[in-house]
Amino acid sequence: MFTQTFGDGVAGPLTIETGKLIVEGGANIATSARRGSRGNGGTLKVNADLIEVKGASFLDFPSGLFTQTLDVGNAGSLIIDTKQLITRGGGVVTSGTNVNSQGNGGNLTVRASELIELSGTTPVDKDPSGLFARSRGSGEAGSLFVTTDRLIVQDRARATVEALGSGNAGQLAVNAREVRLDRQGKIVAETVSGNGGDLILQVQNLLLLRNNSQISTTAGTTGGGGNGGNITVNTPNGFIVGVPEENSDITANAFTGSGGKVQINAFGIFGIEQLSRQDLVRLLNTNDPTKLNPQLLLSNDITAISQTNPNLSGIVNIDTPGIDPNKGLVNLPTQPVKLTLDQTCRVIAGNNQSSFTVTGRGGIPSSPTETLNSDAVLADWIAVDRVGETSAGATVSQNYPKSAPAKIVEATGWAINPKGEVVLTANTANVTPYSSWQKQTSCVH
Repeated sequence: MFTQTFGDGVAGPLTIETGKLIVEGGANIATSARRGSRGNGGTLKVNADLIEVKGASFLDFPSGLFTQTLDVGNAGSLIIDTKQLITRGGGVVTSGTNVNSQGNGGNLTVRASELIELSGTTPVDKDPSGLFARSRGSGEAGSLFVTTDRLIVQDRARATVEALGSGNAGQLAVNAREVRLDRQGKIVAETVSGNGGDLILQVQNLLLLRNNSQISTTAGTTGGGGNGGNITVNTPNGFIVGVPEENSDITANAFTGSGGKVQINAFGIFGIEQLSRQDLVRLLNTNDPTKLNPQLLLSNDITAISQTNPNLSGIVNIDTPGIDPNKGLVNLPTQPVKLTLDQTCRVIAGNNQSSFTVTGRGGIPSSPTETLNSDAVLADWIAVDRVGETSAGATVSQNYPKSAPAKIVEATGWAINPKGEVVLTANTANVTPYSSWQKQTSCVH
């Protein structure tokens, strides 16, 4: 299903409205400006509750939704409104330009109220599934705008704006409650030789990076020029989480140009940390620009460097709200103070003294982000009969006079007090006997 132009005119628009749309087995829905044309491609709109784009043809051509140009005209826009969009097994949604074209790519807009799931590759060539706004010619790549509740990118799939020719990448903007990248899933705005695109992630709760996943605006991916793009991750009430030693990275690097800027605003960041170019040189034990790649490390890294020129490194700003552990603290004296016992530590009957033993610092760390020090003391269990013995640590003790225990007297009577309560007494109360008003029954006849 397609609309196309072969001349100077614009290809017509194509609109699909349905409950469920499934594109599989290499099938295509497209608006195109064909080779030899000078007109622009048409706009493709899809409105459905569920959209599935999956698999490829027996020749490994992917199933997909396309707006494209093959010549000097620009590609049209592609707009999707749905509850769920699923691409898998090489299925793609693409607005772009073809090889040797001169036109610009169109914008791709996806609004999915529940879920966007991108996963897998084609069976033979392993081309990734995903969302693409890209240029393969000399023109500029379009932009990609994603709005959804949950975005899942996994198993080598991608959400990308990229320039594979000489053009520049566009902007990639994601607005979601939750974003999960796993098993080499990527969100990228990369270029071969032009400037990297700008990537903006607005995440409400969680950005999770697992198993060699990547967020990147790197320029000059094949050793070409161009400056790294900018990355903004804004999750002021959420978290950015990377599992240690899984090699998931956030990069705004450039090969010969200037590194980009990474701005992160998050409530908390776990398992991923910033590295400078000097850190990469030290950890990789090389100054070879072609090897200064954070993906060669097992750690999860945030970088914005120029691989060739140390003076052209970019900027990484990470803002996380929290409490400054040094603010409002009081410096304690270095000399120990004299220990005193409160009078509530009274002697227990049967013992002649109480004691207070200092066993070491131990306890909780000075900051929630620190671990316990190695000098924390672990005390063994002790027998009760050793409580009064002198310990190896510092001991402060104070003797108290032994008082005679109070004598317990058994109650021998009871009385009623003015409140009407029964009170047990140690002395027998004087009771005035009284006679019953009942007459005794005589047994004598």
